[in-house]
Amino acid sequence: MEDKVVIYSKYYRGKDGFRAFSVRVPIEILDALEQIAGQTGRSRNEIISILIRFGIEHCEGKEIL
Repeated sequence: MEDKVVIYSKYYRGKDGFRAFSVRVPIEILDALEQIAGQTGRSRNEIISILIRFGIEHCEGKEIL
């Protein structure tokens, strides 16, 4: 029998590679997100993450002259 109790360090938020933030969107965007989520069986959060990743990968910044 072991004489010690092992207590692991507390799991801190954000250590899973994700961070939460809030954003305000027009109601029609929220409605569209909820519709897509319902059609696909994915959460709104998953849909938003997919769309943000797509936007970042297909975005090009340009300097305003």
